[in-house]
Amino acid sequence: MSEIMLAKQKENFERDIDSLRRELQEIILEHDFLLHHVCKNLRTKYILQIGTLEYKLHEIYIEVETAKRKLELIQMRVNRQEPVCIIEIEHILEKELDLYRKELRKRLNQVKQALIDDAKAKLNSEEEREFKELYREIIKTLHPDLNPTLEQDQLELFYLAVSAYKSGDLSQIKIIYQLIRNNESQSLELESKDLKQKEIKRIIDLIDTVKEKIKTIKTNFPYTLKEMLENEKMLEDRKNEIEGLINSYRQILEDYSQRIEWMNVNKIDTKKFSN
Repeated sequence: MSEIMLAKQKENFERDIDSLRRELQEIILEHDFLLHHVCKNLRTKYILQIGTLEYKLHEIYIEVETAKRKLELIQMRVNRQEPVCIIEIEHILEKELDLYRKELRKRLNQVKQALIDDAKAKLNSEEEREFKELYREIIKTLHPDLNPTLEQDQLELFYLAVSAYKSGDLSQIKIIYQLIRNNESQSLELESKDLKQKEIKRIIDLIDTVKEKIKTIKTNFPYTLKEMLENEKMLEDRKNEIEGLINSYRQILEDYSQRIEWMNVNKIDTKKFSN
């Protein structure tokens, strides 16, 4: 009787472990798809639709801050009845606004990368289904969380698969799948009840960890903008909002520029001077 009970208990443990491994496999797939494809596509779309406008906004913001600071430096010297050297002031501005310009270059590089990513060939729906299914099988066989006893060469193959998945390289995924196709899945032989319980706890902890990572992805940029990017009206409203800010900054810049020009003409000598 005890042997029957032990066999039944072993069967229940194995069924639970198999079920948990399948759950872990699926949420790993969900996590990787969200991180490497959904978020990547959202980021690209955001930069192309909104980021280019934000670049222009940041660009004119820097121009406004430059003009504002230039006016302050001129006025400061006028108030002190000191000679005003525009060349000297330009050097001061160059140093003070360096961080703004670095941020501008960073945004420009993001726009360039988005254009590159957008130009890459996209998988059609059939290819995408195949891509995800092959990657699911690779995860099942090679993911270290599902297969803790992997050899180094198998880990390296898994890292290659992750790299191919990130870049959307279906041909590379197919090659890796063929390499593992005839290999046996790395399953642990857990004989004792204690080892089985530890394995169940290990997998549950991993499931919780990956779920927390998915939650983090969904509560941060760019996923938080998914609704807006998929809603034409919301997208258009955001564009109009940024364009409105750009126009406001243009008016402010024009005002500063006129005031600087007035001071140049009426109040100060802008010729270079020496100490």
